Amino acid sequence: MKSLKQAAQDYIRMRRHLGFKMRHEERRLRRFVSFMEQEKSPYITTKLALTWATEPADAQRATWAERLMCVRVSRAIAAVRIRARRFLRWHLPFHPQRATPYLYSERKFGG
Repeated sequence: MKSLKQAAQDYIRMRRHLGFKMRHEERRLRRFVSFMEQEKSPYITTKLALTWATEPADAQRATWAERLMCVRVSRAIAAVRIRARRFLRWHLPFHPQRATPYLYSERKFGG
């Protein structure tokens, strides 16, 4: 079984080969791998994933959601043993809100 670090490097290399720049994603993925190495955990658990994803505590929910996406990618790229039920599917949900369109004029055009 590949290490999470090796799997992450392979994933980044493959995505770049497909034309993705992977600047932010690579940095975030490497930070998560480092976190897992510091924790010395052979498993990605819900508790560890949420601990890492919700740092810093004062960050916006969108940032937390992006960090949690990194954990999901980590799970997918390696044959990592997961110890979590319904792995992080509904944790830290974030749905960007679209701006309300502004109508400059109610005058009809063409008539």
